[in-house]
Amino acid sequence: MNNAIEKPDFIRSDLQINYFNQIVKRMSEANQVIVAGDEFAIGGLAMNLAIVDFATSDIATNGLIIESEAYRTGAVSRKANPAVNMLKDAQNNIRAYLTKLKLDPQSRGTSLLNVSTNQLSQEFWDKI
Repeated sequence: MNNAIEKPDFIRSDLQINYFNQIVKRMSEANQVIVAGDEFAIGGLAMNLAIVDFATSDIATNGLIIESEAYRTGAVSRKANPAVNMLKDAQNNIRAYLTKLKLDPQSRGTSLLNVSTNQLSQEFWDKI
C-alpha cells in the first residue's frame, strides 16, 4: 500500500483525523511499511488517543470523584468519575495498538532515547 492510506470511515472528529495523520506520518518517517488493513489499526489507535484526550480533560474538570443525584429520591452519592475507566481502557488499547503497529520501543527492539529524527512527538507519548 506504500504508506499512502486513507482513514477509515469510523475516524470522524478533527482530533481523530489529526492523530491518524500524525501516526501515518511518523510511521512513514520511520520507514515502516504500511500495508492494506493497517489503516484500521491506525484508526483504532487514533480513536483511543482521542478518548484519552477527552477523559483527561473530563477528569481535570470534574475530578476523580463526582457527585450523582438519584432521579427518584434526589439522594446525592459520590462515585468514581466514569472517565477514569474510559482512560484506563483507552490506555490498555493504545498499548496493544502500539505493539501491533511496532510503534513501541520493545516491539522494535530499540529505545526511544536512541531514536533521533524518527522520534514521535513528546505530546504523543505523554498521552499514553
